[in-house]
Amino acid sequence: KSLLVEISAHRLFESRDPRIGEHTRGLWEHSLAVAMLSRDVAALCGVAETEAAYLAGLLHDIGKPVVAFLLLEAEKNVVGTRTNVWIDPDAWVDVLQKVHRPIGVALAQKWGLPETVASAIQDCSEYNSAERVSVGNCVRFANALAKKEGIYVGKIDASDVDALVMIGRSLLGIDDNVLQRLSGGLGDRVKALMV
Repeated sequence: KSLLVEISAHRLFESRDPRIGEHTRGLWEHSLAVAMLSRDVAALCGVAETEAAYLAGLLHDIGKPVVAFLLLEAEKNVVGTRTNVWIDPDAWVDVLQKVHRPIGVALAQKWGLPETVASAIQDCSEYNSAERVSVGNCVRFANALAKKEGIYVGKIDASDVDALVMIGRSLLGIDDNVLQRLSGGLGDRVKALMV
Protein backbone atom coordinates (compact mmCIF):
# COMPACT_ATOMS: atom_id res chain seq x y z
CA LYS A 1 0.00 0.00 0.00
CA SER A 2 2.83 2.39 0.83
CA LEU A 3 4.45 1.82 -2.55
CA LEU A 4 1.19 2.55 -4.37
CA VAL A 5 0.64 5.72 -2.35
CA GLU A 6 4.24 6.78 -2.97
CA ILE A 7 3.87 6.33 -6.72
CA SER A 8 0.56 8.20 -6.74
CA ALA A 9 1.93 10.99 -4.57
CA HIS A 10 5.07 11.35 -6.68
CA ARG A 11 2.95 12.04 -9.76
CA LEU A 12 1.35 14.98 -7.93
CA PHE A 13 4.83 16.42 -7.36
CA GLU A 14 5.64 16.48 -11.09
CA SER A 15 4.94 19.45 -13.30
CA ARG A 16 5.63 20.27 -16.92
CA ASP A 17 5.40 23.94 -16.08
CA PRO A 18 8.97 25.20 -15.67
CA ARG A 19 7.85 27.76 -13.09
CA ILE A 20 6.88 25.08 -10.62
CA GLY A 21 8.80 22.04 -11.89
CA GLU A 22 11.95 22.78 -9.90
CA HIS A 23 9.91 23.77 -6.86
CA THR A 24 7.90 20.54 -6.90
CA ARG A 25 11.06 18.42 -7.35
CA GLY A 26 12.44 20.07 -4.23
CA LEU A 27 9.16 19.42 -2.42
CA TRP A 28 9.34 15.75 -3.37
CA GLU A 29 12.94 15.52 -2.13
CA HIS A 30 11.86 17.12 1.17
CA SER A 31 8.89 14.76 1.43
CA LEU A 32 11.08 11.69 0.91
CA ALA A 33 13.51 12.94 3.57
CA VAL A 34 10.68 13.52 6.05
CA ALA A 35 9.17 10.12 5.25
CA MET A 36 12.42 8.24 5.84
CA LEU A 37 13.19 10.18 9.01
CA SER A 38 9.63 9.75 10.32
CA ARG A 39 9.79 5.98 9.89
CA ASP A 40 13.25 5.81 11.47
CA VAL A 41 12.29 8.02 14.42
CA ALA A 42 9.09 6.04 14.98
CA ALA A 43 11.05 2.76 15.03
CA LEU A 44 13.67 4.18 17.40
CA CYS A 45 11.01 5.53 19.76
CA GLY A 46 8.92 2.35 19.80
CA VAL A 47 5.94 3.70 17.85
CA ALA A 48 4.12 0.68 16.47
CA GLU A 49 2.84 2.50 13.37
CA THR A 50 6.12 2.96 11.48
CA GLU A 51 4.36 2.57 8.13
CA ALA A 52 1.84 5.28 9.04
CA ALA A 53 4.76 7.50 10.09
CA TYR A 54 6.37 6.97 6.68
CA LEU A 55 3.14 7.78 4.83
CA ALA A 56 2.43 10.84 6.97
CA GLY A 57 5.96 12.11 6.38
CA LEU A 58 5.67 11.49 2.66
CA LEU A 59 2.31 13.25 2.42
CA HIS A 60 2.72 16.07 4.96
CA ASP A 61 3.10 18.63 2.12
CA ILE A 62 1.01 16.84 -0.54
CA GLY A 63 -1.41 19.76 -0.71
CA LYS A 64 1.30 22.12 -2.02
CA PRO A 65 1.60 20.74 -5.58
CA VAL A 66 -2.18 20.43 -5.79
CA VAL A 67 -2.62 24.09 -4.83
CA ALA A 68 0.21 25.06 -7.20
CA PHE A 69 -1.56 23.31 -10.07
CA LEU A 70 -4.88 24.99 -9.20
CA LEU A 71 -3.22 28.41 -9.07
CA LEU A 72 -1.63 27.85 -12.48
CA GLU A 73 -4.97 26.80 -13.92
CA ALA A 74 -6.61 29.89 -12.43
CA GLU A 75 -3.86 32.03 -13.89
CA LYS A 76 -4.49 30.54 -17.35
CA ASN A 77 -8.17 31.40 -17.02
CA VAL A 78 -7.53 34.93 -15.79
CA VAL A 79 -4.56 35.92 -17.93
CA GLY A 80 -5.14 33.69 -20.96
CA THR A 81 -2.42 34.00 -23.56
CA ARG A 82 -1.12 37.35 -22.33
CA THR A 83 2.39 37.31 -20.93
CA ASN A 84 1.73 39.18 -17.70
CA VAL A 85 1.46 37.31 -14.41
CA TRP A 86 -1.67 37.64 -12.30
CA ILE A 87 -0.14 36.94 -8.89
CA ASP A 88 3.13 38.00 -7.31
CA PRO A 89 5.46 34.99 -6.76
CA ASP A 90 5.79 35.75 -3.03
CA ALA A 91 2.00 35.87 -2.71
CA TRP A 92 1.82 32.61 -4.67
CA VAL A 93 4.10 30.87 -2.15
CA ASP A 94 2.18 32.48 0.71
CA VAL A 95 -1.09 31.01 -0.60
CA LEU A 96 0.55 27.57 -0.86
CA GLN A 97 1.73 27.76 2.75
CA LYS A 98 -1.66 28.85 4.09
CA VAL A 99 -4.00 26.40 2.36
CA HIS A 100 -2.09 23.19 1.63
CA ARG A 101 -2.82 21.37 4.91
CA PRO A 102 -6.62 20.93 4.49
CA ILE A 103 -6.07 19.71 0.95
CA GLY A 104 -3.45 17.21 2.13
CA VAL A 105 -5.84 15.93 4.80
CA ALA A 106 -8.63 15.58 2.23
CA LEU A 107 -6.36 13.56 -0.06
CA ALA A 108 -5.28 11.27 2.79
CA GLN A 109 -8.92 10.67 3.69
CA LYS A 110 -9.94 10.14 0.05
CA TRP A 111 -7.16 7.57 -0.35
CA GLY A 112 -8.44 5.75 2.76
CA LEU A 113 -5.24 6.20 4.75
CA PRO A 114 -5.21 5.71 8.53
CA GLU A 115 -6.51 8.58 10.65
CA THR A 116 -3.05 8.94 12.20
CA VAL A 117 -1.74 9.95 8.76
CA ALA A 118 -4.45 12.58 8.19
CA SER A 119 -3.98 13.88 11.72
CA ALA A 120 -0.21 14.18 11.31
CA ILE A 121 -0.69 16.12 8.07
CA GLN A 122 -3.23 18.45 9.67
CA ASP A 123 -1.16 19.27 12.73
CA CYS A 124 2.32 19.07 11.20
CA SER A 125 3.54 22.36 12.64
CA GLU A 126 2.75 21.89 16.37
CA TYR A 127 4.04 19.20 18.70
CA ASN A 128 1.50 17.35 20.81
CA SER A 129 2.86 17.25 24.36
CA ALA A 130 -0.06 15.06 25.50
CA GLU A 131 1.06 12.27 23.13
CA ARG A 132 4.82 12.64 23.38
CA VAL A 133 5.76 9.53 21.38
CA SER A 134 3.30 9.56 18.50
CA VAL A 135 3.25 9.39 14.71
CA GLY A 136 2.47 13.11 14.56
CA ASN A 137 5.41 14.10 16.74
CA CYS A 138 7.73 11.83 14.73
CA VAL A 139 6.65 13.63 11.54
CA ARG A 140 7.01 17.06 13.16
CA PHE A 141 10.51 16.23 14.34
CA ALA A 142 11.47 14.72 10.96
CA ASN A 143 10.16 17.80 9.15
CA ALA A 144 12.28 20.08 11.35
CA LEU A 145 15.35 17.86 10.99
CA ALA A 146 15.05 17.74 7.18
CA LYS A 147 14.84 21.55 7.15
CA LYS A 148 17.86 21.77 9.45
CA GLU A 149 19.77 19.57 6.99
CA GLY A 150 18.84 21.96 4.15
CA ILE A 151 16.41 19.62 2.43
CA TYR A 152 13.57 22.06 1.93
CA VAL A 153 12.18 24.50 -0.63
CA GLY A 154 11.59 28.00 0.61
CA LYS A 155 12.74 30.27 3.35
CA ILE A 156 13.77 28.76 6.67
CA ASP A 157 14.04 30.57 9.97
CA ALA A 158 17.10 28.80 11.40
CA SER A 159 16.31 29.71 15.01
CA ASP A 160 12.74 28.37 14.67
CA VAL A 161 14.01 25.14 13.11
CA ASP A 162 16.63 24.73 15.85
CA ALA A 163 13.93 25.23 18.48
CA LEU A 164 11.67 22.64 16.80
CA VAL A 165 14.51 20.13 16.68
CA MET A 166 15.31 20.77 20.35
CA ILE A 167 11.67 20.38 21.44
CA GLY A 168 11.29 17.22 19.36
CA ARG A 169 14.45 15.72 20.81
CA SER A 170 13.13 16.36 24.29
CA LEU A 171 9.65 14.93 23.62
CA LEU A 172 10.93 11.87 21.78
CA GLY A 173 14.02 11.23 23.90
CA ILE A 174 16.50 11.62 21.02
CA ASP A 175 20.12 11.92 22.19
CA ASP A 176 23.13 13.29 20.27
CA ASN A 177 24.23 9.89 18.94
CA VAL A 178 20.78 9.08 17.59
CA LEU A 179 20.46 12.56 16.09
CA GLN A 180 23.78 12.09 14.30
CA ARG A 181 22.72 8.68 12.95
CA LEU A 182 19.43 10.10 11.70
CA SER A 183 20.86 13.14 9.97
CA GLY A 184 24.19 11.71 8.80
CA GLY A 185 24.15 11.18 5.04
CA LEU A 186 20.46 12.10 4.78
CA GLY A 187 20.96 14.11 1.60
CA ASP A 188 22.74 11.22 -0.11
CA ARG A 189 20.05 8.72 0.94
CA VAL A 190 17.34 10.98 -0.48
CA LYS A 191 19.22 11.60 -3.72
CA ALA A 192 19.61 7.83 -4.17
CA LEU A 193 15.82 7.51 -4.07
CA MET A 194 15.35 10.38 -6.51
CA VAL A 195 17.21 8.59 -9.34
